[in-house]
Amino acid sequence: MKNALIFVVFFIVVFFFGVNEVFAALTPFLICSDTASYPTVGGDVVAWQDFRNGNVDIYGKNLLTMEEFEICTNTATQGSPSIDNNFVAWVDGRNGNYDIYGKNLLTGEEIPIDLSPYNVWQPDVSGNIVVWHDFHPAVGDVPAYTNILGKNWVTGEEFVLYSDGTTKHSLPVISGDIVVWGDFRNGNIDIYGKNIATSENLVIYVGPGEQHRPSIDGNIVVWQDSRNGNSDIYGKNLITGEEFVVCDNPFLQSNPNIGGNYVTWWDTRNGNDDIYGYNLLTKEEFPVYVGPGDQFEPKVNNLLAVWESAYTGTPPVTTGYVSGLFGPLAAGGTGGHSIYGAYLGNIIPEPATLALIAPALLGFAGVVWRRRLRTLRMTVIQEEREI
Repeated sequence: MKNALIFVVFFIVVFFFGVNEVFAALTPFLICSDTASYPTVGGDVVAWQDFRNGNVDIYGKNLLTMEEFEICTNTATQGSPSIDNNFVAWVDGRNGNYDIYGKNLLTGEEIPIDLSPYNVWQPDVSGNIVVWHDFHPAVGDVPAYTNILGKNWVTGEEFVLYSDGTTKHSLPVISGDIVVWGDFRNGNIDIYGKNIATSENLVIYVGPGEQHRPSIDGNIVVWQDSRNGNSDIYGKNLITGEEFVVCDNPFLQSNPNIGGNYVTWWDTRNGNDDIYGYNLLTKEEFPVYVGPGDQFEPKVNNLLAVWESAYTGTPPVTTGYVSGLFGPLAAGGTGGHSIYGAYLGNIIPEPATLALIAPALLGFAGVVWRRRLRTLRMTVIQEEREI
Protein backbone atom coordinates (compact mmCIF):
# COMPACT_ATOMS: atom_id res chain seq x y z
CA MET A 1 0.00 0.00 0.00
CA LYS A 2 2.83 2.40 0.89
CA ASN A 3 4.55 1.87 -2.44
CA ALA A 4 1.24 2.34 -4.24
CA LEU A 5 0.63 5.68 -2.49
CA ILE A 6 4.15 6.87 -3.31
CA PHE A 7 3.55 6.01 -6.95
CA VAL A 8 0.24 7.93 -6.87
CA VAL A 9 2.00 10.97 -5.38
CA PHE A 10 4.70 10.81 -8.03
CA PHE A 11 2.15 10.43 -10.85
CA ILE A 12 0.04 13.36 -9.65
CA VAL A 13 3.06 15.66 -9.29
CA VAL A 14 4.38 14.76 -12.74
CA PHE A 15 0.89 15.11 -14.27
CA PHE A 16 0.32 18.59 -12.87
CA PHE A 17 3.85 20.00 -13.10
CA GLY A 18 5.38 18.08 -16.00
CA VAL A 19 8.53 16.01 -16.17
CA ASN A 20 10.73 19.04 -16.82
CA GLU A 21 9.37 20.78 -13.72
CA VAL A 22 9.80 17.82 -11.40
CA PHE A 23 13.09 16.64 -12.88
CA ALA A 24 14.54 20.11 -13.23
CA ALA A 25 18.09 18.98 -13.97
CA LEU A 26 19.63 21.16 -16.66
CA THR A 27 16.32 22.97 -17.09
CA PRO A 28 17.27 26.65 -16.86
CA PHE A 29 15.14 29.06 -14.86
CA LEU A 30 15.30 32.86 -14.93
CA ILE A 31 16.81 34.61 -11.92
CA CYS A 32 17.04 38.21 -13.21
CA SER A 33 16.30 39.56 -16.68
CA ASP A 34 17.75 42.29 -18.88
CA THR A 35 19.89 44.28 -16.42
CA ALA A 36 22.27 41.78 -14.85
CA SER A 37 25.79 40.37 -15.22
CA TYR A 38 28.58 38.59 -13.30
CA PRO A 39 26.58 36.29 -11.01
CA THR A 40 27.89 34.62 -7.87
CA VAL A 41 26.17 31.99 -5.73
CA GLY A 42 26.44 30.96 -2.09
CA GLY A 43 23.97 28.53 -0.57
CA ASP A 44 20.49 29.51 -1.75
CA VAL A 45 21.43 33.13 -2.54
CA VAL A 46 22.55 34.46 -5.91
CA ALA A 47 24.10 37.94 -6.19
CA TRP A 48 25.05 39.92 -9.30
CA GLN A 49 25.98 43.36 -10.60
CA ASP A 50 22.95 45.20 -11.95
CA PHE A 51 22.38 48.14 -14.30
CA ARG A 52 18.69 48.88 -13.68
CA ASN A 53 19.38 52.22 -11.94
CA GLY A 54 21.66 53.63 -14.63
CA ASN A 55 24.87 52.73 -12.82
CA VAL A 56 26.29 49.44 -11.57
CA ASP A 57 24.76 48.21 -8.29
CA ILE A 58 24.66 44.87 -6.45
CA TYR A 59 21.40 42.91 -6.16
CA GLY A 60 20.58 39.45 -4.86
CA LYS A 61 17.87 36.80 -4.81
CA ASN A 62 16.95 34.06 -2.35
CA LEU A 63 16.04 31.03 -4.44
CA LEU A 64 14.06 29.41 -1.64
CA THR A 65 11.69 32.35 -1.23
CA MET A 66 12.31 33.80 -4.74
CA GLU A 67 12.66 37.18 -3.03
CA GLU A 68 14.87 39.71 -4.85
CA PHE A 69 16.61 42.36 -2.75
CA GLU A 70 19.09 45.24 -2.93
CA ILE A 71 22.58 44.61 -1.56
CA CYS A 72 24.20 47.95 -2.44
CA THR A 73 22.70 50.76 -4.52
CA ASN A 74 25.18 53.52 -3.76
CA THR A 75 25.24 56.05 -6.60
CA ALA A 76 28.85 55.16 -7.42
CA THR A 77 29.86 51.97 -9.23
CA GLN A 78 29.74 48.58 -7.50
CA GLY A 79 30.71 45.35 -9.25
CA SER A 80 32.40 41.92 -9.16
CA PRO A 81 30.45 40.48 -6.21
CA SER A 82 31.40 37.32 -4.35
CA ILE A 83 29.25 35.58 -1.73
CA ASP A 84 29.72 32.92 0.94
CA ASN A 85 28.01 32.20 4.24
CA ASN A 86 25.57 35.15 3.88
CA PHE A 87 28.38 37.65 3.35
CA VAL A 88 28.82 39.51 0.05
CA ALA A 89 31.96 41.44 -0.95
CA TRP A 90 32.34 43.66 -4.01
CA VAL A 91 34.48 46.32 -5.71
CA ASP A 92 33.20 49.83 -4.93
CA GLY A 93 34.02 53.21 -6.51
CA ARG A 94 32.34 55.54 -4.01
CA ASN A 95 35.65 57.01 -2.76
CA GLY A 96 37.08 57.95 -6.15
CA ASN A 97 39.15 54.82 -6.61
CA TYR A 98 38.14 51.17 -6.36
CA ASP A 99 37.90 49.75 -2.84
CA ILE A 100 36.39 46.59 -1.35
CA TYR A 101 33.15 46.74 0.63
CA GLY A 102 31.04 43.94 2.07
CA LYS A 103 27.65 43.29 3.63
CA ASN A 104 26.39 40.82 6.20
CA LEU A 105 23.04 39.68 4.78
CA LEU A 106 21.86 38.43 8.17
CA THR A 107 22.35 41.74 9.99
CA GLY A 108 22.21 44.15 7.04
CA GLU A 109 25.50 45.72 8.18
CA GLU A 110 27.74 47.14 5.42
CA ILE A 111 31.46 46.88 6.15
CA PRO A 112 34.46 48.58 4.45
CA ILE A 113 37.02 45.87 3.74
CA ASP A 114 39.86 47.75 2.03
CA LEU A 115 40.11 51.54 1.65
CA SER A 116 43.74 51.78 0.53
CA PRO A 117 44.78 54.43 -2.05
CA TYR A 118 45.43 51.70 -4.63
CA ASN A 119 42.78 50.24 -6.89
CA VAL A 120 41.68 46.75 -5.86
CA TRP A 121 39.96 44.04 -7.87
CA GLN A 122 38.11 40.73 -7.80
CA PRO A 123 37.28 39.93 -4.16
CA ASP A 124 36.52 36.33 -3.21
CA VAL A 125 34.89 35.19 0.03
CA SER A 126 35.14 32.01 2.09
CA GLY A 127 33.73 32.02 5.61
CA ASN A 128 35.09 35.08 7.43
CA ILE A 129 37.93 35.73 4.96
CA VAL A 130 37.92 38.03 1.92
CA VAL A 131 40.85 37.98 -0.53
CA TRP A 132 41.66 40.26 -3.47
CA HIS A 133 44.53 41.78 -5.43
CA ASP A 134 45.52 45.44 -5.58
CA PHE A 135 47.38 47.34 -8.33
CA HIS A 136 50.47 49.52 -7.94
CA PRO A 137 51.29 51.53 -11.10
CA ALA A 138 54.83 51.76 -12.44
CA VAL A 139 56.98 54.45 -10.83
CA GLY A 140 60.29 55.31 -12.50
CA ASP A 141 62.26 52.11 -12.97
CA VAL A 142 59.92 50.11 -10.77
CA PRO A 143 57.41 48.20 -12.92
CA ALA A 144 53.73 47.95 -12.13
CA TYR A 145 52.95 45.15 -9.70
CA THR A 146 50.13 43.67 -7.65
CA ASN A 147 49.79 42.13 -4.21
CA ILE A 148 47.57 39.30 -3.01
CA LEU A 149 45.81 40.52 0.13
CA GLY A 150 43.25 39.26 2.64
CA LYS A 151 41.15 40.30 5.61
CA ASN A 152 39.05 38.64 8.26
CA TRP A 153 35.87 40.69 8.04
CA VAL A 154 34.77 39.60 11.53
CA THR A 155 37.96 40.41 13.48
CA GLY A 156 39.27 43.14 11.15
CA GLU A 157 42.68 41.46 10.84
CA GLU A 158 44.39 42.25 7.50
CA PHE A 159 47.27 40.27 5.99
CA VAL A 160 49.48 40.04 2.92
CA LEU A 161 49.38 36.67 1.21
CA TYR A 162 52.02 37.37 -1.41
CA SER A 163 54.02 40.41 -2.54
CA ASP A 164 57.38 40.68 -4.25
CA GLY A 165 57.08 44.33 -5.33
CA THR A 166 58.01 43.60 -8.94
CA THR A 167 55.52 41.25 -10.64
CA LYS A 168 51.78 40.85 -11.07
CA HIS A 169 49.59 38.30 -9.35
CA SER A 170 45.88 38.22 -9.99
CA LEU A 171 42.42 36.79 -9.36
CA PRO A 172 42.91 35.11 -5.96
CA VAL A 173 40.24 32.65 -4.83
CA ILE A 174 39.79 31.03 -1.44
CA SER A 175 38.26 27.92 0.10
CA GLY A 176 38.73 27.42 3.83
CA ASP A 177 42.38 28.14 4.61
CA ILE A 178 43.71 27.76 1.05
CA VAL A 179 44.13 30.72 -1.32
CA VAL A 180 45.28 30.25 -4.94
CA TRP A 181 45.94 32.77 -7.71
CA GLY A 182 47.47 33.38 -11.14
CA ASP A 183 51.16 34.36 -10.80
CA PHE A 184 53.61 36.01 -13.23
CA ARG A 185 56.82 35.46 -11.26
CA ASN A 186 58.22 33.05 -13.89
CA GLY A 187 57.52 35.26 -16.90
CA ASN A 188 54.31 33.46 -17.81
CA ILE A 189 51.19 32.84 -15.70
CA ASP A 190 51.32 29.85 -13.34
CA ILE A 191 49.21 28.87 -10.36
CA TYR A 192 50.52 29.42 -6.84
CA GLY A 193 48.84 29.47 -3.45
CA LYS A 194 49.13 29.73 0.30
CA ASN A 195 47.74 27.98 3.35
CA ILE A 196 46.61 30.79 5.68
CA ALA A 197 46.56 28.53 8.75
CA THR A 198 50.11 27.20 8.35
CA SER A 199 51.65 30.06 6.25
CA GLU A 200 52.87 27.36 3.83
CA ASN A 201 53.48 28.59 0.28
CA LEU A 202 52.02 26.29 -2.36
CA VAL A 203 53.05 25.56 -5.94
CA ILE A 204 49.89 24.39 -7.68
CA TYR A 205 51.17 24.23 -11.26
CA VAL A 206 54.27 25.59 -13.00
CA GLY A 207 54.76 24.69 -16.65
CA PRO A 208 54.48 25.71 -20.29
CA GLY A 209 51.65 27.90 -21.52
CA GLU A 210 49.46 30.17 -19.46
CA GLN A 211 47.58 28.92 -16.41
CA HIS A 212 45.15 31.37 -14.89
CA ARG A 213 41.61 32.00 -13.58
CA PRO A 214 41.83 29.34 -10.86
CA SER A 215 38.86 28.20 -8.79
CA ILE A 216 39.01 26.15 -5.60
CA ASP A 217 36.61 24.19 -3.43
CA GLY A 218 37.97 22.09 -0.59
CA ASN A 219 41.07 20.26 -1.78
CA ILE A 220 40.41 20.57 -5.53
CA VAL A 221 41.76 23.40 -7.68
CA VAL A 222 40.76 23.90 -11.33
CA TRP A 223 42.10 26.44 -13.80
CA GLN A 224 42.21 27.60 -17.41
CA ASP A 225 45.27 26.18 -19.18
CA SER A 226 46.88 26.85 -22.61
CA ARG A 227 49.66 24.23 -22.49
CA ASN A 228 48.13 22.50 -25.55
CA GLY A 229 48.01 25.63 -27.69
CA ASN A 230 44.38 26.46 -26.94
CA SER A 231 42.50 27.02 -23.70
CA ASP A 232 41.56 23.86 -21.77
CA ILE A 233 40.48 23.13 -18.20
CA TYR A 234 42.79 21.25 -15.82
CA GLY A 235 42.59 20.41 -12.13
CA LYS A 236 44.61 19.17 -9.17
CA ASN A 237 43.87 17.34 -5.93
CA LEU A 238 45.90 19.12 -3.25
CA ILE A 239 45.86 16.09 -0.94
CA THR A 240 47.08 13.45 -3.40
CA GLY A 241 48.97 15.81 -5.75
CA GLU A 242 47.16 14.22 -8.70
CA GLU A 243 46.72 16.49 -11.70
CA PHE A 244 43.88 15.72 -14.10
CA VAL A 245 42.17 16.93 -17.27
CA VAL A 246 38.68 18.34 -16.88
CA CYS A 247 38.19 19.25 -20.55
CA ASP A 248 40.67 19.37 -23.44
CA ASN A 249 38.19 19.74 -26.29
CA PRO A 250 40.01 21.38 -29.26
CA PHE A 251 37.80 24.48 -28.99
CA LEU A 252 38.11 27.21 -26.35
CA GLN A 253 37.17 26.48 -22.74
CA SER A 254 37.49 29.28 -20.19
CA ASN A 255 36.52 30.64 -16.76
CA PRO A 256 36.17 27.36 -14.84
CA ASN A 257 34.39 27.33 -11.52
CA ILE A 258 34.14 24.49 -8.99
CA GLY A 259 31.53 23.80 -6.33
CA GLY A 260 31.17 20.47 -4.59
CA ASN A 261 31.60 17.67 -7.12
CA TYR A 262 30.95 19.82 -10.17
CA VAL A 263 33.05 22.04 -12.43
CA THR A 264 31.46 24.46 -14.91
CA TRP A 265 32.98 26.62 -17.64
CA TRP A 266 32.06 28.45 -20.81
CA ASP A 267 32.77 26.62 -24.05
CA THR A 268 32.93 27.59 -27.75
CA ARG A 269 32.66 24.15 -29.39
CA ASN A 270 29.24 24.98 -30.88
CA GLY A 271 30.27 28.26 -32.50
CA ASN A 272 29.01 30.44 -29.67
CA ASP A 273 29.57 30.50 -25.91
CA ASP A 274 27.70 27.75 -24.04
CA ILE A 275 27.99 26.37 -20.51
CA TYR A 276 29.37 22.88 -19.91
CA GLY A 277 30.01 20.92 -16.74
CA TYR A 278 32.00 17.99 -15.37
CA ASN A 279 31.13 15.58 -12.56
CA LEU A 280 34.29 14.89 -10.54
CA LEU A 281 32.87 11.67 -9.08
CA THR A 282 31.74 10.03 -12.31
CA LYS A 283 34.31 11.82 -14.50
CA GLU A 284 31.54 12.61 -16.98
CA GLU A 285 31.22 15.81 -19.00
CA PHE A 286 27.76 17.20 -19.76
CA PRO A 287 26.13 20.32 -21.24
CA VAL A 288 24.64 22.64 -18.64
CA TYR A 289 23.14 24.95 -21.25
CA VAL A 290 23.54 24.80 -25.03
CA GLY A 291 21.40 27.17 -27.05
CA PRO A 292 21.12 30.43 -28.95
CA GLY A 293 23.06 33.48 -27.86
CA ASP A 294 26.15 33.54 -25.69
CA GLN A 295 26.41 32.41 -22.08
CA PHE A 296 29.33 33.23 -19.80
CA GLU A 297 30.57 33.67 -16.22
CA PRO A 298 29.27 30.34 -14.86
CA LYS A 299 29.35 29.72 -11.12
CA VAL A 300 28.40 26.51 -9.34
CA ASN A 301 27.57 25.79 -5.71
CA ASN A 302 27.09 22.07 -5.14
CA LEU A 303 24.04 21.26 -7.32
CA LEU A 304 23.16 24.80 -8.43
CA ALA A 305 24.80 26.39 -11.48
CA VAL A 306 24.20 30.02 -12.46
CA TRP A 307 25.44 32.01 -15.43
CA GLU A 308 25.07 35.20 -17.42
CA SER A 309 23.14 35.05 -20.67
CA ALA A 310 23.39 37.52 -23.55
CA TYR A 311 20.12 36.77 -25.28
CA THR A 312 16.69 38.29 -25.14
CA GLY A 313 13.37 37.69 -26.83
CA THR A 314 11.37 34.62 -27.80
CA PRO A 315 13.02 32.83 -29.44
CA PRO A 316 16.20 34.13 -27.78
CA VAL A 317 18.36 36.42 -29.91
CA THR A 318 21.93 37.34 -29.04
CA THR A 319 22.64 40.94 -28.08
CA GLY A 320 26.40 40.68 -28.53
CA TYR A 321 29.28 40.69 -26.10
CA VAL A 322 31.25 43.76 -25.13
CA SER A 323 33.66 43.79 -22.22
CA GLY A 324 32.48 46.16 -19.51
CA LEU A 325 34.14 47.65 -16.44
CA PHE A 326 33.39 44.69 -14.19
CA GLY A 327 32.41 42.07 -16.73
CA PRO A 328 30.32 41.55 -19.86
CA LEU A 329 27.74 44.10 -20.89
CA ALA A 330 25.33 43.91 -23.77
CA ALA A 331 26.14 45.64 -27.07
CA GLY A 332 26.28 49.35 -26.39
CA GLY A 333 27.39 48.80 -22.79
CA THR A 334 24.00 49.45 -21.17
CA GLY A 335 23.11 46.08 -19.70
CA GLY A 336 20.63 43.77 -21.40
CA HIS A 337 21.95 40.48 -20.05
CA SER A 338 20.09 38.07 -17.79
CA ILE A 339 21.03 35.62 -15.03
CA TYR A 340 19.86 32.01 -15.33
CA GLY A 341 20.26 28.98 -13.12
CA ALA A 342 19.89 25.21 -13.37
CA TYR A 343 20.02 22.37 -10.88
CA LEU A 344 22.53 19.69 -11.86
CA GLY A 345 21.01 16.81 -9.85
CA ASN A 346 18.53 14.44 -11.49
CA ILE A 347 15.62 14.94 -9.12
CA ILE A 348 16.05 18.45 -7.79
CA PRO A 349 12.84 20.49 -8.25
CA GLU A 350 13.03 24.14 -9.16
CA PRO A 351 12.48 26.39 -6.11
CA ALA A 352 8.98 27.53 -7.12
CA THR A 353 7.94 23.96 -7.91
CA LEU A 354 9.35 22.68 -4.64
CA ALA A 355 7.36 25.29 -2.71
CA LEU A 356 4.17 24.25 -4.49
CA ILE A 357 4.52 20.50 -4.19
CA ALA A 358 5.93 20.36 -0.65
CA PRO A 359 2.51 20.68 1.10
CA ALA A 360 1.07 17.96 -1.11
CA LEU A 361 4.00 15.65 -0.46
CA LEU A 362 3.78 16.25 3.30
CA GLY A 363 0.05 15.61 3.18
CA PHE A 364 0.48 12.30 1.40
CA ALA A 365 3.29 11.37 3.80
CA GLY A 366 0.82 11.95 6.62
CA VAL A 367 -1.71 9.67 4.95
CA VAL A 368 0.93 6.95 4.55
CA TRP A 369 1.95 7.28 8.21
CA ARG A 370 -1.65 7.17 9.51
CA ARG A 371 -2.37 4.09 7.43
CA ARG A 372 0.78 2.47 8.79
CA LEU A 373 -0.29 3.20 12.40
CA ARG A 374 -3.76 1.80 11.76
CA THR A 375 -2.24 -1.38 10.32
CA LEU A 376 -0.03 -1.77 13.40
CA ARG A 377 -3.03 -1.29 15.73
CA MET A 378 -5.06 -3.90 13.84
CA THR A 379 -2.13 -6.32 14.06
CA VAL A 380 -1.85 -5.83 17.84
CA ILE A 381 -5.64 -6.32 18.30
CA GLN A 382 -5.59 -9.50 16.22
CA GLU A 383 -2.66 -10.88 18.23
CA GLU A 384 -4.44 -10.09 21.51
CA ARG A 385 -7.58 -11.92 20.32
CA GLU A 386 -5.53 -14.97 19.39
CA ILE A 387 -3.98 -14.97 22.88
